[in-house]
Amino acid sequence: PAGGDLVIPLAAAAFAIYYLTTVWTLPWEAKASGIFLGAALLVLVALFLVVTAASVWRGHASLAMWRLIEPQRFQGQRLGLVALMAVFIVVIPYLGFTLAVFAFLIAAMLLLGVKSWPRLLAVAAGMALAGYLLFIALLDTPFPRGPVEWLLGRLF
Repeated sequence: PAGGDLVIPLAAAAFAIYYLTTVWTLPWEAKASGIFLGAALLVLVALFLVVTAASVWRGHASLAMWRLIEPQRFQGQRLGLVALMAVFIVVIPYLGFTLAVFAFLIAAMLLLGVKSWPRLLAVAAGMALAGYLLFIALLDTPFPRGPVEWLLGRLF
């Protein structure tokens, strides 16, 4: 059943198309990078679709979607992750990008069964810091600023 395997590539293609339509107002370096990455992603998705279509044509695969809901024991975690993403979208304007990413990663890893607090904190802090350095400090993207961005902005 390959139908469920099409969800992420099709979502990636939609994102790439959206992204390509929004880079035109950026500086030429960002525009060139965006066009290259978006086009590369679209080519990879097209190749995946061709391989999947060939598998379906030969009878080696079907477009059944049951793998999206199997095994049933993970449905709670899947729905929990969707709920966490919705909460993340709601709270990011109030917490700011870095703190919201940190909290989301802690909650998501707890939901997925990670029990080691040192590992939870290290991964969440490392990813939040990497996001801050890349998106806030380096690229100065217009992500919501919160207490962490304010504090780190004062320090640096």
